[in-house]
Amino acid sequence: MSVVSKSIRDEFALIIFVSILTFLGGYVRLAPALLGNFPINDGGLFFSMTKDLIANQFRLPVYATYNHFQVAFAYPPLAFYLAGGLSTLFNINLIDLFRILPALISTLMIPAFFLLARDLAHSGAETLLAVLVFSFLPASYDWLIMGGGITRALGFFFSILAFWAIQRLYKGSGWLKYGILTVLFAAMAILSHPEVALHTVVGMGVFFLFFGLNLKGMLKSIGSAVGTLVLTAPWWVLVLQRHGLEPFMAAGRTGGYRLDLWLSYFQLNLTAEIALTFGGCLAVIGIFAKLAKRDYFLPTWVLVTVLAEPRSAVARMLPCLAILAGFTLTEIVLPWLRQMDTKQDLVKYAEGSVESLFSGRVARYLLTYLLIYFIVSAYTITYKEAHNMTLSDGSQKAFGWINTNLAAGHYFAIITGGQPLSDPVSEWFPALTQQVSAATVQGLEWYPGEDFSNYLLRSYQLQLCSNQDADCVKNWQIKNDLFFNYIYIDKNRIRAQQGLIEGSIFLQKSLLEEKGIEPVYESNDVIILKVNK
Repeated sequence: MSVVSKSIRDEFALIIFVSILTFLGGYVRLAPALLGNFPINDGGLFFSMTKDLIANQFRLPVYATYNHFQVAFAYPPLAFYLAGGLSTLFNINLIDLFRILPALISTLMIPAFFLLARDLAHSGAETLLAVLVFSFLPASYDWLIMGGGITRALGFFFSILAFWAIQRLYKGSGWLKYGILTVLFAAMAILSHPEVALHTVVGMGVFFLFFGLNLKGMLKSIGSAVGTLVLTAPWWVLVLQRHGLEPFMAAGRTGGYRLDLWLSYFQLNLTAEIALTFGGCLAVIGIFAKLAKRDYFLPTWVLVTVLAEPRSAVARMLPCLAILAGFTLTEIVLPWLRQMDTKQDLVKYAEGSVESLFSGRVARYLLTYLLIYFIVSAYTITYKEAHNMTLSDGSQKAFGWINTNLAAGHYFAIITGGQPLSDPVSEWFPALTQQVSAATVQGLEWYPGEDFSNYLLRSYQLQLCSNQDADCVKNWQIKNDLFFNYIYIDKNRIRAQQGLIEGSIFLQKSLLEEKGIEPVYESNDVIILKVNK
């Protein structure tokens, strides 16, 4: 068989296997969204901003109406235009779009990554294993399939395509074609998500250092940068004219630039896996193996990503980690297993071909195990998120009661016992009821003034009251000088945290003993108390 026919056969096999991985990865991502009736975890802020955009006839509003804060409408708006446009043109329920679109875009990231990995990896086998790792590591779907993933996933998708386009541009492929694609994809990433924008720019800087550090590369870089600035200018020029730099400076302070967070990466759990950290361990071995070979590109990309913005670095370095893991499996682990296997049944295949992965009995066992492990682990994570981090039917009914019986603009203390950024009740409450949540933090990262970490701490301290008595709520109110005339208690979530099956919780009993506090709504899941003081 000729070398050409072998190459074609290997490319065909690679595309077939990547298609299978895309299908399996898509199932893991889409199943929770399709089976549920509400977006996972967050997205309330973005849902409200999309409604603001639609109400303003798709002209950027000056301020967002979410939670009655006067927060600058400075967030990159591409995802809002996408969701709002689909909802308006095709009469699709906006909640359904926030439920399904993030998972769908997250699935499309798999073939997008395949394009990048095929150019950066050294063989078809290494590419396929990199795609396998990428498809099922938590960072490729965890926060991306949530309601708020409508911006995160969209930005990540375009960021991967931007990296693919710029490395092709630097390597001498068509200037015009890949120059246009680089500008288009980079602009779309910047217009989707602020953290993705930062990491896209930083990552492209690493590509320049390793592939474009010459006169032609410099000219290509300048052209790409100018084109991207021009394409994104209608957004950032308008925001700067209205609000100046303050919203961006406020958002920039939330990047986790703390020594303890940077030092945490020395623990080398780079992939946030829930059981054995196969992906992370393989990637770490790959980093040092690359350094030993004096191949510094991927290790540098990982390091620069962590230094640029440590809070979301786990997700943003995922393309590097997946390729490193694929390299480790292909060049170190599988050859070692074949060498150690005394009962191996080796078949001679072209070195680095997709077929070569199936050479060796124990090597096949390992690959089968990894595929099953990754799928089970990924589905476990998405299943738990869908069941534990979604607005319950009881909460939705309580929101409906509020909309029917209360005028807009009342102030609520929402107590669920949840974490500030993983509390769907607190985030979706202002978006769906037009009331004010005194401790909700979403949106405040763009608010000039107090550090966002103080808002997080304030919200967290209120949720600690779920295990205490009425004095905890009163002391929290006095300490933070906040007003509220209703208390919303998610009994179902608090009972789950305390290991209770049913009945009242201690905080509820304690508050009802206070003068001036009376219940106005109660179900098995929720109680709403009015504060007559």
